[in-house]
Amino acid sequence: MRTARQLMRRHVVVLAPGQRLAEVRDVMRLGRLRQLLVAEDGRVVGELSHRAVCRLYLEAATQLDRARLLAADQLPVHQLMMPFQGGVSPDARLHEITALLIARGCGYVPVVPGDADPHLLGIITEQDLLRLALMTPPPAAVAHRRRPAADRSP
Repeated sequence: MRTARQLMRRHVVVLAPGQRLAEVRDVMRLGRLRQLLVAEDGRVVGELSHRAVCRLYLEAATQLDRARLLAADQLPVHQLMMPFQGGVSPDARLHEITALLIARGCGYVPVVPGDADPHLLGIITEQDLLRLALMTPPPAAVAHRRRPAADRSP
């Protein structure tokens, strides 16, 4: 059975708490990213969703308030981010990873040494698990393979 250490992506785009939303908006759009982790000194401190960023800009835009739109651009990430929701250990098995992915409902699971030490090691995304599923033959296909004629009993 595979572990988080074997499945995780080690190169992860992270934000700093002080980064301005104008820059973050571009990173999310260009990278086609729905969620980003916020880290300080290698430790995960929060998470920022594309939905939260869009909601902030939409509120300002619907009020036709140019000053509010410009203020949103200057807002630091830490003022809009959600607290870190936790992750899985590098030794977590596929079942635990999938269960947490479903519980979190955000498309990825961070890999950290533990809740007491949220040092980011990597992430596992929904797409990573879908790729794994495509590479793994379904159990029924394995069970129904025909044995060579020499192996069959008369």
